[in-house]
Amino acid sequence: MLEKVFAPVLRFFGIIASSLTGITAVMTAVGFLAERAHLAMLGFTTIPADLNQYLYTGARFFALLPMLIINSIGLTTLDLARKYLLYFAAILLALLIFKLLLRIAVLNKLWRKLLEKIGQLVANHRNVFLFFLILLQFTGIYFYLAAIPISNLLFLESSPDVNVQSFSFLQTNAQVLTTWITAPNETALFQHLGRLVLITLFLGVILWQLVATFRKDQKVKPRLWQNIWIGVNLVLFGTQLILLPINYGIVLLPNKFPVVTVTFEDEVAVPFQAIQNERLALLHEKGGSFYLYSRETAQVWLVRQNQLHSLVYLGMADIFKSPGKFGKNP
Repeated sequence: MLEKVFAPVLRFFGIIASSLTGITAVMTAVGFLAERAHLAMLGFTTIPADLNQYLYTGARFFALLPMLIINSIGLTTLDLARKYLLYFAAILLALLIFKLLLRIAVLNKLWRKLLEKIGQLVANHRNVFLFFLILLQFTGIYFYLAAIPISNLLFLESSPDVNVQSFSFLQTNAQVLTTWITAPNETALFQHLGRLVLITLFLGVILWQLVATFRKDQKVKPRLWQNIWIGVNLVLFGTQLILLPINYGIVLLPNKFPVVTVTFEDEVAVPFQAIQNERLALLHEKGGSFYLYSRETAQVWLVRQNQLHSLVYLGMADIFKSPGKFGKNP
């Protein structure tokens, strides 16, 4: 009797546990891609990271997604309304008139027939639409690849000097993004990533609708070339899903790190004389090992706890600040 009562409850909790495990794995994977891309952008390719940090970064990414979409849609709408106010008002008026006309039975019937004809057109020319979608997805990936060349920014001999007059999405490239990252221009970076999310969302909806046409039409099975086009589209869409957290790590993860000063035990002070009492960025700490970045020497120092006499925490600072603000104490 008790087994019959508790069996549904146990199944329910089993479903929840397996779902949480899957969600945790996805968040950790997303966080891993974002954190490693962020460290590579700065130049810290060998710095370890905590598994919990991956999970936290992944969770923050998914929490940020709705805000990215809403913000990007709002900014895009406002930008279009500002530049093309009369056209925007004309479109709204036309839509209002169109909605009123659909209340007329004859026009409503014609509209439904038109939608049916469009559906038949898509069904009869699936190959064309699938191939056209491949071209669109390559365009989407092109925008994602703008941030990929950005790497090793803290160890470059000279920073790229780019005078950006406008924040046009079509003109965005690695140099422009580098300027926004080092400035930093968080608004432009947020808008850039939001538009990437909208592109992926738009292409995903189109792909889903095209694949759904095969499911609705049970009599027509996908042919060999159609399966190939669908497979290519799925691979390209998956590539965008992988590039999205990588771009998030490069352009939007904060570049603020804890700032510390350190002094050393007398017997080990000589090798670390260059960073004695200097303001350092604490990149990572685990098991008594401290990874410290020095703006003065442009080096990463690995210091053990038994080598330290003291470590003083001073707060948080942007790692791109000039040495005068981030480097040695006055």
